[in-house]
Amino acid sequence: MPGIHCATPDAAIYAFASCAALIGKTTPAGRYLASDEDVALALLEEAQVAVVHGSAFGLGPYLRIAYALDAPSLLAACAAMARFCRALIRQSSMHLHLT
Repeated sequence: MPGIHCATPDAAIYAFASCAALIGKTTPAGRYLASDEDVALALLEEAQVAVVHGSAFGLGPYLRIAYALDAPSLLAACAAMARFCRALIRQSSMHLHLT
């Protein structure tokens, strides 16, 4: 998805995905994303997807994403995250043209 990049994890129930490309953007709800913690909170509040900010583990700007879920729930969460990311990029592009 745009703005979130993750290497394929070897053998765990979670992955750490970089959200560095989302830092500095503003959500459609008007939240400025200054850190991975802001990204995690915005995902929860605006996309209803729970992740943990990597800074909690000393790994910012990453998100810890658990994937020990049933396939339909995981696919729904990924789709919601992708919509969230596309909205950020679209809004940021529009913002650049207006300033």
